[in-house]
Amino acid sequence: MALAQEPRSFYPTALRQRLNQFDVLAACPLTSAAAEGTLLELSTHSRHRHYPPKTAIYWQGDKAETVFVLVAGTVRLSSSCSDGRVHSSSHVALFDIFGETATLARRRREHTAWVLDEAAVWEIDGDAFRHAVTIDPALCFALVRLLSDRSIDRNHDNASKRAPLHRRVGQLLLEHAHSDGLIRITHGDLASHLGVSREAVTRALARLKGLNVIVTHRHGIRISDYEGLAFLLSRDE
Repeated sequence: MALAQEPRSFYPTALRQRLNQFDVLAACPLTSAAAEGTLLELSTHSRHRHYPPKTAIYWQGDKAETVFVLVAGTVRLSSSCSDGRVHSSSHVALFDIFGETATLARRRREHTAWVLDEAAVWEIDGDAFRHAVTIDPALCFALVRLLSDRSIDRNHDNASKRAPLHRRVGQLLLEHAHSDGLIRITHGDLASHLGVSREAVTRALARLKGLNVIVTHRHGIRISDYEGLAFLLSRDE
């Protein structure tokens, strides 16, 4: 686990004013459902942490003893197979909770939490979080709904992963394109996000170029034919 640092001056003044435990928990979609007394109790068992870029808040396989709420920065959750290939990857939204599943089940971490940019989190003691879930019905219900939504999303993602890679790459490009059609992303970034090799991404991009729906250059990738790419993604193969 990376060594957490104290908050530094990279936070804007407005952001520093938001780093109150109670306010953060009230803004978190999961814990916002809890009663005020529950939030106050969780606040007394949480602390602020800062992590520099390219570090891990925790590693896959670590013992899960705390949960986290993202306050600032970018954090990606990724899990790897035994051969080192990335099995799944997702980003944590601002004020979302993460690390709660393994902590509730007293299991080892199933993901590594990578810090891509400087990140600030509130770390909540696992025992306090488990206790809050058992005594607060609203929090318990919100947790069940969250886990259900994630299960549905995971099933959707698994179905998407069965699609041909060039269509998965095309869908990702559509989702991240700017108004001018440009996506500033590398082959390696695409491979990491999709959990495949860089070589496989290169072949998929070559196919999309051959279909005249994208062009590549040193600044990134540009969608040259939105309608053509959308039509390609809508086809059943």
